[in-house]
Amino acid sequence: MNSFFIPEFFVRPVLAILTVGMALGCYSLIRWSRRKRLINQPSGTDSTEQSVTIQKILLSISYSYIIYSLIGIHNILEIREILLRWGGLLVIANVDLFKSVVPFELVFITFFSRFFLSDFKMNYLDSVLGLLLIFVTIFLINKLIQRFKKRSAVGFGDLMVCGLIGWFFGVVSGFRGVALGLVLAGIYALFFRIKGKPGTTTYPMALFLVLGTAISANL
Repeated sequence: MNSFFIPEFFVRPVLAILTVGMALGCYSLIRWSRRKRLINQPSGTDSTEQSVTIQKILLSISYSYIIYSLIGIHNILEIREILLRWGGLLVIANVDLFKSVVPFELVFITFFSRFFLSDFKMNYLDSVLGLLLIFVTIFLINKLIQRFKKRSAVGFGDLMVCGLIGWFFGVVSGFRGVALGLVLAGIYALFFRIKGKPGTTTYPMALFLVLGTAISANL
């Protein structure tokens, strides 16, 4: 046989923990690198920066575990492809959960990981169209919302994540995943509005976009 079975109950939690560790490590490295470039920036923690709590770490591990469960991992040959296709998106989603930010550096690295997937040569046109069409569509929808609501529905970081999903999954699957992710985010926002949270509260949109994509991939 060319591959061997790996117990999913072992692989999923290990990958989830590693993914969260990567998210924390990557963000710390990006933050350090930015501070090295901005010599005049005062040292210490930015008072506006979201803190990483034990609750967030546990939530992040649980979220990553759910994503890996939705994807499904059956043999060791799949792990490289899964990490290339989903690893960067999951790291971005977890950083968004921890810090409410989507670092451009992570988007840049994740974008280039697509070239190493085995199906890229066969589906490169679908990937390019997915990136452009989804990014432009969500951008225009956001502009319309800005015009009537006087505020953005998604930030530029979230727009980049939408484009990445199109880049990795193509036009049809990408649109379906982003649409479901936006619906999930809307339900989440509505729940907090009902509980009396202010309408300006920020939500980890990347988290829902990746979750929606993982769910739609199994529909």
